[in-house]
Amino acid sequence: MKNMCDLEMLHCAKRDRSMMVLHLPISLLTACSRCIVMTYLFENSIMAKFMQMKGVEVEKFSEVELLYTEEQIKERASERIEFIATSSTRKVKRMNMTSRWYTQVATKEQLKQIGNAIYSVARLAENKEDVMFTFPKELREPKKNTGKKIPIRAFISDKESTYWVYCGTKATNDLSHKRVLIHAFNRYPMVSVSAYLQDYGFPIDPDKYALSEMIQWVWRSAIRRPEGSIKIAILPPRMERIFKEWLYK
Repeated sequence: MKNMCDLEMLHCAKRDRSMMVLHLPISLLTACSRCIVMTYLFENSIMAKFMQMKGVEVEKFSEVELLYTEEQIKERASERIEFIATSSTRKVKRMNMTSRWYTQVATKEQLKQIGNAIYSVARLAENKEDVMFTFPKELREPKKNTGKKIPIRAFISDKESTYWVYCGTKATNDLSHKRVLIHAFNRYPMVSVSAYLQDYGFPIDPDKYALSEMIQWVWRSAIRRPEGSIKIAILPPRMERIFKEWLYK
């Protein structure tokens, strides 16, 4: 802990000194004369807020041009994304589906209903390898203090499979064959990280954060291919609203 403090890696939120955040030393960036970050919706990311808090100058990178405008990309994507709803997915719409709800509030019956909702969409795939879904990683490998796990039919619950994909997955083409997606996580920033940035005057917009994370997750799939199309079920109403408002705006 002392070494991490000496490297300026360990910090506390003002509201609660026991709420600690670990991050890479800012010197890793300031040691460079220039650092280029190429990503979408950077302004709403944790990294952007972190840069602002540390007083690092950030300017828009304009030395490359996109092949298509943002409007053109969303228009093409909207034509190749089919939103799915089943009787099982409708049954879980009133469930909160945040990380805390999953680990501290949800009953075994509710988790079973989430599993049934995931399966009801997954079974629409022509090939089970086309499926990918997400929910909190704590429920994929539950800790002893909760012991909770979402029960899903055996053919998509293999621990070594690539069906479950972490909600924060970025920068990979390995999943570009996935055509049936189920997003079952009402995503918010980690409480400690959000509190830390907010207490120092750089709050994160939770909806913009959730949108950025979800777009990155969805774009790991076949939608990233030139003619790829996908079917998707977004179980939490908040997440579905945020994504559709962005897509059709």
